Amino acid sequence: MVSENRTYRPPPVPRGAYDDEDDEEPEEDSYAGVVILVVGLLLVALGAVAYFVWPRINEILHPAPVTSAPYIPPPSTGPASSPDASPTDNRVPILHVTTGVCFMQQALQESGQTYIWPIDCSQPHDAEVFYADSLPAGDYPDTDGWKANADQYCHPAFQTYVGIDFNLSKLDSYYVFPPQDVWDAGNRILVCYAVDPAGPRTTSVAGTNQ
Repeated sequence: MVSENRTYRPPPVPRGAYDDEDDEEPEEDSYAGVVILVVGLLLVALGAVAYFVWPRINEILHPAPVTSAPYIPPPSTGPASSPDASPTDNRVPILHVTTGVCFMQQALQESGQTYIWPIDCSQPHDAEVFYADSLPAGDYPDTDGWKANADQYCHPAFQTYVGIDFNLSKLDSYYVFPPQDVWDAGNRILVCYAVDPAGPRTTSVAGTNQ
């Protein structure tokens, strides 16, 4: 009796037996790719919204506080006009004022830098005279000459009156001087006054170190 030594060979796999399994992997890969693409597009869209739309949304959600800035008149440094002979109210020619008088700068401007209407310094005002004195006789100064006079007389007087160097103060300083015909007639007064840029106040600036 002859024994046969046979090696076991599995039967051949029929064609297409694992086709379903092979197809499953590509489907999973395709689905994952679509998900990544969609997520990427969403991130791009959200980034665009954040860049272009969010600032406007933030403005709506957090509006800036509404503030009311005080009226600040434009500079009024320059020559005064000749006053009328007989004012009919309590106005005073700017070239006749004295130190310590409070008033509203806008009223001075509206009068052509001719008059002020004195106000008690405990009442709302934004301007106060801190120097008013006659200059030495001489030729009528030009623009540079008046600036030099302001540096020589107004700035030291400011420190004496307010208590602080003009360059360190929060107040603004202006000066008014006579036109040439008034100067030639003998009125050589230089008037220097301080203005609070914060708006009307109800106290004098004298000795405030402001």
